[in-house]
Amino acid sequence: MKTLKPFILIGTVILVLGLMYVQYVKSAKDYQPALDKSVEQTETNNEGGGSMLELTGDGDTTSLESDTADWATYTNESCNFSIKFPESYIEIRESNECTDGKDYNASTTLVVPQIANQDGCLINELGQSMAENCEIHEIFVLNSEPTAEGTGITNTTTTVAGIDSKVISTNSQITIAIPYEGLWYNYLYSFAPGNKANAEQLIEKIAETIEFE
Repeated sequence: MKTLKPFILIGTVILVLGLMYVQYVKSAKDYQPALDKSVEQTETNNEGGGSMLELTGDGDTTSLESDTADWATYTNESCNFSIKFPESYIEIRESNECTDGKDYNASTTLVVPQIANQDGCLINELGQSMAENCEIHEIFVLNSEPTAEGTGITNTTTTVAGIDSKVISTNSQITIAIPYEGLWYNYLYSFAPGNKANAEQLIEKIAETIEFE
């Protein structure tokens, strides 16, 4: 019997180690690591003009492609200015040239063509759209800062092309006044009363496309 004790001891050790290994494998298989919400995953779909989405752990999505990528670009080299508008918009008035030393004391020099969202849009003597659902966009140059105060007029600020700019708004018009190299570039957007919420979203998107050459 004495000669069997070492073998019995070795067998017991092997059995214990085997049971420990089986328990370890089972625990590892059942383990599910917690998701790290700080890690961002990118899902790309380029088929048929698809979207590119950035998916975060908290479920938020952010577009990686600009909505304005296919918009038409309007450039006036003499004014060192460019802007984008939706491709379907039309020109209703031609632009002008910017001249050094010119006295820009009225809204007569259009940096880019006057743009409308549909055909038949006209402006009356009060600066209001005469056609239903018309939206009219124009950018003109002034020597001095535009001012407007009174009932229903709101003055705020924003940043356009990295430049601190002034915003003047009513229930049917929004003006973004951008100071650049001694002049004020005024983006005037006229729209139907009651559509201000949509107008604010659109002008913000268009203003993001403004560039000074």
